[in-house]
Amino acid sequence: MRGTLAERFAAKVNRDGPIPSHRPELGPCHIWTGARQGKYGAIRLGKRGSKVKRAHVVAFFLAHGRWPDPCALHHCDVPLCANVAHVFEGTKLANVRDMIAKGRAAFQRA
Repeated sequence: MRGTLAERFAAKVNRDGPIPSHRPELGPCHIWTGARQGKYGAIRLGKRGSKVKRAHVVAFFLAHGRWPDPCALHHCDVPLCANVAHVFEGTKLANVRDMIAKGRAAFQRA
């Protein structure tokens, strides 16, 4: 599908996703239905051969007009969520601390 990044992005988002049980005040996740990069949604920024970005990072960019510096994290903890209200800017250290606090670090998995 050709079109602007915003149009291509919107066409790949299901806005009727689950409401995170640990953060119901966030409302529903917007689940990415397009390509994946590992467990995250992914979208190509331009034509073939151009850079691929994670969907939640692009959601941040489309909402704020800039890329998150340095990371985009999820309040909802749903890797395929592209709801910008569930995404926040944070540091790599904050991302690691969040992962450990929620028991998602590789060394914590049984």
